[in-house]
Amino acid sequence: MLMMLFFGCAPGEPDIPEAHRYRDGLKTGDCGQIRDDALRDDCWLAAVQRRKGSKKLPEDLCARIDTERVQEECWFALAERKKDTALCASAGAFRDDCVLHVLSQSFALWVDPAAGPGDQDEEFAARVKQTGMDPADPRPWSAWYRWVLGQRLPLDRGACGRVGDAARREACMATGIALYNDRLNRARDRRSYPCPAPDQTGLPPDLQYTPDGDLDTLRASRSDLCQ
Repeated sequence: MLMMLFFGCAPGEPDIPEAHRYRDGLKTGDCGQIRDDALRDDCWLAAVQRRKGSKKLPEDLCARIDTERVQEECWFALAERKKDTALCASAGAFRDDCVLHVLSQSFALWVDPAAGPGDQDEEFAARVKQTGMDPADPRPWSAWYRWVLGQRLPLDRGACGRVGDAARREACMATGIALYNDRLNRARDRRSYPCPAPDQTGLPPDLQYTPDGDLDTLRASRSDLCQ
């Protein structure tokens, strides 16, 4: 079956192996000459994911894909390439993840590098609303606070106290813990965590934080850091 898929040719068509059609489609971005549906869909998706320069991508490229799931992945990838949350509406099951990815990509473009929690929250809420997501959804806020908390060292969850909305403030505090846990994971994987574990002021800069009992508890619970 696999041999027929890659090398079979319909009567009257040029004797070009399907594998060659697929290879050429990946190289040129022209996948229409691939006869097999699954291979053709995969080629169109790859054209979005690999093509340099989003302006060269046809607007209807994803619509050419027959398989619904692959088409949704295509719209997700295209939205990321074009940095356009409006395209996420066609991403189906991936819609919300698509919006969150594109929003996160945009932070470096418009967020003040000196901004902390509470400084540009309302502007972000307006941007979330424009995407069709509910500004009360905690997921965008997790992405937002991960960015603004992550721009400064040492990590300061105390800055979350400047957030007026209680639900957002809670999201900010929880995101700070998740962010620090990720930093600990990175230090463990790189074997850069100092052992035996020092006082927090003796940690490398990317692991330092302002006095924070929750982060003290988190570090103490991570027995894997010094194994």
